[in-house]
Amino acid sequence: MLEDLKKSAPARVITVSSELHKPSHGMGPAPDFDYDNLKAEKYYDAQVFYKNSKLANMWFAYELNRLLAGTGVTSNAVCPGFVPAAIGARRKSPFAKFFYTQILARMPFARSLDEASDSYLVAATKPKFASVGGKFIVDGEEKESSIESYDEEKARILWEKSVKWCGLDKMNV
Repeated sequence: MLEDLKKSAPARVITVSSELHKPSHGMGPAPDFDYDNLKAEKYYDAQVFYKNSKLANMWFAYELNRLLAGTGVTSNAVCPGFVPAAIGARRKSPFAKFFYTQILARMPFARSLDEASDSYLVAATKPKFASVGGKFIVDGEEKESSIESYDEEKARILWEKSVKWCGLDKMNV
């Protein structure tokens, strides 16, 4: 797929992340990223794993952008905001579905599915992002991500583990 993207350059890769990857947002800081517990074999905490998954998405987007430098393909992370309808749709409990889709969805900070999809469309199609890579896009604007998200060594470690888990000998980007 990357070869096709390079052939069609300029091209953009958009990775879904969240402002919740930041220690200062939402549920407070997650503990240190545990590379040896990515499959939750030691412990599992939904909030910790959610925050860390969004941090991992930041690392992926930034590392991919570094690896694609000079190819005409850029990679950015996008936060769609809080989308209770999407969260509620996955809930099994009728009460939880109702709470997310009917109560939380009406909160002023909540986003509809259409509003969330606009976040991706802006990052993928707006001319101002045509040659911008390695950025975090929130509400159609570049925004600073967490200090940890810029840690190139941690991003590289996660990238190498991912390559190994995918059964690849190396990643020729």
